Amino acid sequence: MPNTFLQGILFAVRLVLAIDLILIGRWCVYLFYLSNWRRTQASPETALPNTASPPRPTPPFAAEWSLVHPFLAIQIILVLAELLGAVALLVAGGAAAAPLERWSGPMANAMLFGLFVQEFLFVAAVAFFLWRYRSSLRDIGLRMLPIRQIYSALALGIAMFLLSGIADAGFSAILHRLISPATFQALEQFAKTVSAEGVYAQIPYAPQKAALIVAGVVCAPMAEEIFFRGFLYNTLARRFRRPVAVLLSAACFALLHMNPLSMGIIFIMGIVLAVAYHRTGSLTFTILVHAVNNGLSFAVLAMSGKH
Repeated sequence: MPNTFLQGILFAVRLVLAIDLILIGRWCVYLFYLSNWRRTQASPETALPNTASPPRPTPPFAAEWSLVHPFLAIQIILVLAELLGAVALLVAGGAAAAPLERWSGPMANAMLFGLFVQEFLFVAAVAFFLWRYRSSLRDIGLRMLPIRQIYSALALGIAMFLLSGIADAGFSAILHRLISPATFQALEQFAKTVSAEGVYAQIPYAPQKAALIVAGVVCAPMAEEIFFRGFLYNTLARRFRRPVAVLLSAACFALLHMNPLSMGIIFIMGIVLAVAYHRTGSLTFTILVHAVNNGLSFAVLAMSGKH
């Protein structure tokens, strides 16, 4: 992997940790003032006569739809998924390194376990915060679709698949001209470890491939739409103008996939899905669009015989 790409990843990690420290610092300051306020309320005899009681300190973050909530949630989700996947790998006895081009059975099982855990945590995190907001998944658009919208979602999913394939090929050709062959090859090798096509080719057994398809066609569309459109986009839309919320949610969606060669295409897909969610108000609509796109991608992989 190119040094510049590694430096970019390290910079992003340091930036996130720095923001975490700032958030923790602000919360600690709030707790300090809150503790002092509570002591004052508990000891009214210490207060001066004819003086008003000091106001309760204001929390630094909003109680509902705070940007801090998705920011912390996605970190916890990714860390837990990675840790549980690593534990599964150790328990399965697959800790020995396997060739990158061909994963061992235990290594593939651990990866799939971590993937399913990650998708479950996406939904669980959103459900938890909605419960705190006294809201529900239905309130953010998870409900039945009328027949007309089902047809529209199917059509949009097919169109997205076709256009993303063309755009992906064009983007790769442009990138190949802009960077050195060695850098492009290194990025390709890295992309094989995070892309659906690369992972599908690396896992060895048919049941594992079937599990990956279920995760990619059923679990991922549902979990990612609930988190990125239903939770993150709605949080951003309450703080910024709609176009800014669309772009920021799409950027986070693209970054999560960590595929440097397809990041631009995934970003555009995130824009389309966010706009579709805003126009329809339905998470079910975007889940169906997402599932159709992913399903067609896996169908092409299965028919191409990449194993």
